[in-house]
Amino acid sequence: MINEIIYSEHSSKKISEKMEEENFCGRNWGDDDLEVVRREIKDFYIREQKHTCAYCKQEIRSNNGRHWDIEHIISRESVHEFMFEPKNLCVSCPECNQRKGPNKVTHSKARKKPPLNSLDYFIVHPHLDNYEDHIEPVKIGEFYFSKSEKGEKTISICGLNRFYEFAGYNQAVTTDNQILQFANLLSDTTNENQRKSLLRDIATVALRQLTNETSD
Repeated sequence: MINEIIYSEHSSKKISEKMEEENFCGRNWGDDDLEVVRREIKDFYIREQKHTCAYCKQEIRSNNGRHWDIEHIISRESVHEFMFEPKNLCVSCPECNQRKGPNKVTHSKARKKPPLNSLDYFIVHPHLDNYEDHIEPVKIGEFYFSKSEKGEKTISICGLNRFYEFAGYNQAVTTDNQILQFANLLSDTTNENQRKSLLRDIATVALRQLTNETSD
């Protein structure tokens, strides 16, 4: 879980002024007079998350803004009132941000304050959930396994297994029978040693297929 930003006095004033404007809405996020606020948010969460995407966990050792998107966990298109709420913000890589988009991520219908109960969310929430409780990155950037329904939803909404497409691997990798069999067994066991063994088996099969693809 991550800590929330505490705004500077200057940014707090800007945010208050913006939210009091007539016809304030999600589109105001890109306004020129909010540039300093956006920079403050992005700089804070890049540091707080140790240059790691909230969803795919890839480490991007750059402070260049083009490598990072400010992520509204509940999208500003759906609830613009949460646009500056610290616990509704983090940073993600552009790919995860684009895939997630304005998808619905919560059961809550709140409009004044974002829900702060993990159970209100369909996806892993960077401020409220331990990522490792829900998603097992067998190999970051290549293969992710869900450990819960919330993890499964996060992998789906953020398209975490999209990396096969980017690397030019065919879809046989993601649907390989052995991987699916091991994954099913993993879902059924609570024995920690068996889980570790199955995860090694999944990694071995996945990496073997990746190696075969690149050598063809």
